[in-house]
Amino acid sequence: MPHDDPRGKPGIPVLKVPSTVPPGTMTVTFSAELWRLVEDAWDRDALVRKAYAALTKYGFRGHSRGGVNGIVFQREADRRMLAATDSLANAYRDEIAKALGVAPAGLPRLRKVKGVFHDPHGRRLVGVYDPAGSRIILLGFAQY
Repeated sequence: MPHDDPRGKPGIPVLKVPSTVPPGTMTVTFSAELWRLVEDAWDRDALVRKAYAALTKYGFRGHSRGGVNGIVFQREADRRMLAATDSLANAYRDEIAKALGVAPAGLPRLRKVKGVFHDPHGRRLVGVYDPAGSRIILLGFAQY
């Protein structure tokens, strides 16, 4: 259920979410830092609950022209978000490589994604997607 409280289970969750891109499901996980934020802010921050609900309900949608919730590719126009994702990806290089099963040399081929949900301030979850393994790791929040 999208609105289930994900806390209280050991470790960082690995979710299977719907995907419009074959094979029809996508594996999504979180950086340790982002998961700590989710657990700590769940009760007091509707933004965290809303973001989690959108990613579990709508899943991965690939390309988007806008106006859809779920995980989509970042666009060239998302300059601030792209820069924030680069910064997070650099900080979490080892964690990304381990979570996605990618050698450090393979990190440049990862695609930047954003988790879209209704937030009038433009905040989004950001992360990276490994097309070869159909896996995503969400790294943190960024803003337009």
